[in-house]
Amino acid sequence: MEDELSFPNPVLRTDLPVKKPWWPRAMIALIAVSLLGAIFLPQILHTRVGKRLMRARLESRYNAEIAIQDFSTSWFGGTSAGQVWFKTADGRIVGFNTFTSDASLWELLRGKYPLGNCVVDGLVVDYVLDSGDDAHRDTFEKITGAPPRRAESPPADLAALSGKITLTNAQLNFYRGKTDPNTLSAIYQFVRFANIGGEFKIPGLDQPWTYKLSGTTGLTGEERGQTFDSTGTICLGEAGKLVTSKVSVDANFIGKGVPTDLLPVLLPLITADDCRAGFGPTFDRLNVILKGTGGVLKLQIVEAASSRSQVHLQPTIDLNSFPASIKIDSKDPGDNLIAAGFPDGPARAAMSAVNPLALNATSGGAVVLRIESLDVPLARFWTEGAGKAELELHDLKLSSRKSSTALDSTRSLIEQLAVISGDLNLTPAMQAMPIRFSLNSGLIALEPATMTVGDAQITLNGGSTVEGLLHMTVTVSSPKLLASAGVPLNIPLGGTVESPALDLDAAIRLLPVEASQKMKDWTHQQVVALQARDAEDSQRDKDKKVKDMLKAFVPESAPKP
Repeated sequence: MEDELSFPNPVLRTDLPVKKPWWPRAMIALIAVSLLGAIFLPQILHTRVGKRLMRARLESRYNAEIAIQDFSTSWFGGTSAGQVWFKTADGRIVGFNTFTSDASLWELLRGKYPLGNCVVDGLVVDYVLDSGDDAHRDTFEKITGAPPRRAESPPADLAALSGKITLTNAQLNFYRGKTDPNTLSAIYQFVRFANIGGEFKIPGLDQPWTYKLSGTTGLTGEERGQTFDSTGTICLGEAGKLVTSKVSVDANFIGKGVPTDLLPVLLPLITADDCRAGFGPTFDRLNVILKGTGGVLKLQIVEAASSRSQVHLQPTIDLNSFPASIKIDSKDPGDNLIAAGFPDGPARAAMSAVNPLALNATSGGAVVLRIESLDVPLARFWTEGAGKAELELHDLKLSSRKSSTALDSTRSLIEQLAVISGDLNLTPAMQAMPIRFSLNSGLIALEPATMTVGDAQITLNGGSTVEGLLHMTVTVSSPKLLASAGVPLNIPLGGTVESPALDLDAAIRLLPVEASQKMKDWTHQQVVALQARDAEDSQRDKDKKVKDMLKAFVPESAPKP
């Protein structure tokens, strides 16, 4: 049975179909599709789908909304685009109407930008130099997400950009923001360069490259006759890095009718309102030269002239420090001076820290600032630096606000001085002498200076802080005071530039008994006289209001009784 149940070994059959592995065909298909996709990628990018993919890629990389209307490229050279716009979260625009270059797609994908012969028409750049928030971010930092530069930050990469780039009908808008303390929102001031045409010849940003530009300048872009020309050679670093110690510049800027707002936008050391009040709306002529190597640049403001001002400065900008610093060392007082109209903003308060009477000046007049030395950071905290200068005020009249008749800090400084000098003219003229002062880490120290205010001689001595705290001594002398009290009076001046306070009691206590009593009697007489004058002025104002009311009810043509 066992022999009958045994079976022969099965025979291997070769006539049945054999399943071949699928992955070789899939791999071949994938390679074919990839090869075709690579070959036809330039054509794909030209389609609507390709532009959407490209836009999505750019939006994932940059913090901006991107629009692309036209795009054309090839693997071996020639790239063009039309209506490409980046819109940042704060509403700023960067883009152009048309762009043509010799760059190939292969180079662009590698992050290289050898543009060759390149023409850009209708370029628009809204560049925020300072966003005004706590981070002080500029447009580059907002778009790229790069953290603000710090002292320990490594050198930034320079774009691998080269070529002969021609600009036509370009526009560059510089903005600087500050936070409104009431709304906590950013308020921007700006200046616009429009109708820009010119050429850049760039072998590499880390090599010396040249430019030549011209156009118009203003606040709206619609101004006429406000033009500028600028040429120069610049190198921004080495080995593809932005290395400040390797920065070199040899450039000039010549403009006509340039807005004075350009100064506070580029150098945030003074407000736009003060610029307009001091220099007028525009610089009729502006001639600036910037030269230097090794990150130390000499800025020569050869001429910045307007109907009410003349500026001549030669500061040195040191980019190697952090933040960058501005230094001045004058051999002659005329080397670095600012002659301008009297400002009506924060600059007035700043001058009042040197001359407290400046806060009471009326419109008109002029100010001359001669800078002997300066070393301050190029930042919002420039007051932490050091310097020596001379402040001179011209053709000023002072005014006094009406307040209580008590001799206290609620009275203006003019009224407080009037009680001592006996000159009750509360709108006196001031003939000021130059006041030499020094700034050191927020502290201001004065050399004694004497000026004439009405009939009185006023001598200032002591100092203050950049925040406006006064620590001075005022010496008052006048013919009436000497005739009645017999001696001039040295009075401590404290308080702030907004609310200065003469400590008359402390000054009188230091006098001999007889002179002290004379001074008390004298000041009491002046307070009584000032009260009477205030009462007359108040009654005169009331009578005028009554007359004005009667005129409103009685027609001028009414018959007289």
